[in-house]
Amino acid sequence: MSSRRPLAGVRVVITRATHQATEQRESLEEMGASVFHYPSIAIAPPMDIDTLDASLHKAISDEYDWILLTSTNTVYALSERLRTLGQSFPATLSMRVATVGSSTAKQAQEKLGLSVDVMPAEFTAESLGTAIPQLKGHRVYLPQSELAKSNLSKTLQSQGAIVDTVHAYRTVMAQGGDDVPSMLWEGSIDAITFTSGSTVRNFARRLAFEQATLSMLDDVCVACIGPSTATAAQQLGLAVSVLPEEHTSAGLTDALVTYFQTNGA
Repeated sequence: MSSRRPLAGVRVVITRATHQATEQRESLEEMGASVFHYPSIAIAPPMDIDTLDASLHKAISDEYDWILLTSTNTVYALSERLRTLGQSFPATLSMRVATVGSSTAKQAQEKLGLSVDVMPAEFTAESLGTAIPQLKGHRVYLPQSELAKSNLSKTLQSQGAIVDTVHAYRTVMAQGGDDVPSMLWEGSIDAITFTSGSTVRNFARRLAFEQATLSMLDDVCVACIGPSTATAAQQLGLAVSVLPEEHTSAGLTDALVTYFQTNGA
């Protein structure tokens, strides 16, 4: 490996949804990796679309004090629904914005036109719950995945916030991409990356659907973007080799570079 392309010769699979894959692919390819895409999840509207629409109308009408965005998938789901409704957030909103992670903040600005006021140093939903001061009596809009835990909502409520928790999307098993099961059978994959618990679980489901098993990853470097993702992988019996300190796509790429510089491809 060269110092300028430290992942040259390393074959890496990314599993995130198609609409999210470009940034991670470019980051890895810039380091010299050969990147294959095996989308494990796709983002679908929630089962209760009327409740989502009603909450978006309240947000547009400036009826909330805060909106909390915990992932880029949430931003994507809201932007898609607003586009379908022919609506957008007005520039005059007084509603303040808090996000988990710099990628979510960037997407909030680009896709929703929302400037971020608060972003905790630790890129986890739990840290967001304590990053906003003086929430007592404030109306908080919390759009999330149908699979999201209630921890954040409970933390906000314990601080006196009036929380409107709404399902913004659901994750479903994706299709398409590269023939990763065959490549795993051939032993021609060096690393696989996961960016959420949903990507891990749906990866396992998709492998099983395509007549493959998680045991095929025994000799593959499993890289997880953060602790909750790593926990989901470990619960399925996967040994996590890479867990970056910075829970971002760039941090994940840097951690893979460190791993392969130490261990080789």
